[in-house]
Amino acid sequence: MKVYTKTGDDGTTSLIGGQRVSKADAQVEAYGQLDELNSAIGYFYSCYGNELSEEYRTLLLNIQRDLFKIGTLLSFDFRSAQPFTYSFIEGKDVDKLEREIDAMQTVLPALRGFILPGGCASAAYVHQLRCICRRCERHVMALYERWAAEVTRGVSYASGFVLALRYINRLSDFFFVMARFLNKEQGTEETLV
Repeated sequence: MKVYTKTGDDGTTSLIGGQRVSKADAQVEAYGQLDELNSAIGYFYSCYGNELSEEYRTLLLNIQRDLFKIGTLLSFDFRSAQPFTYSFIEGKDVDKLEREIDAMQTVLPALRGFILPGGCASAAYVHQLRCICRRCERHVMALYERWAAEVTRGVSYASGFVLALRYINRLSDFFFVMARFLNKEQGTEETLV
């Protein structure tokens, strides 16, 4: 099977369900942002995975899978009559992130103020992941606001977007705490603003 189809040479792409939209469409932008985050996590994993416990390596791979599921929802043509039948994240996936945040925070000193992103190389990269994640959140929220205004059917889609936004918001919190955790493990002092 060839990778190139040439169907996007005119600047359009297909949503799941078949509708063609501009590659500059807000929906394509939102799932493209998630793809960038997912790729950045993969890069972080390939560079710094050996510094992480098996538990955190597994967690990062599961996060990548969750982001792929969210990307599938975002690439679905929610205007079509076709039902969304793909695998999706659940509330327990958000709960897992919260448990991981809480576990890391038990060994971290209390925040005494705003900290500058940086520290050891792995922590600095995780701060970059946090920023990419926040950008994703802004694009997904913009899409949700547009979607809510355009589409009145499909409560399941609305709940999927809300859950996706919760997950992405919690994921950025996770990356913030993980950066602090990595700095602590490497013995690197945080720099206050």
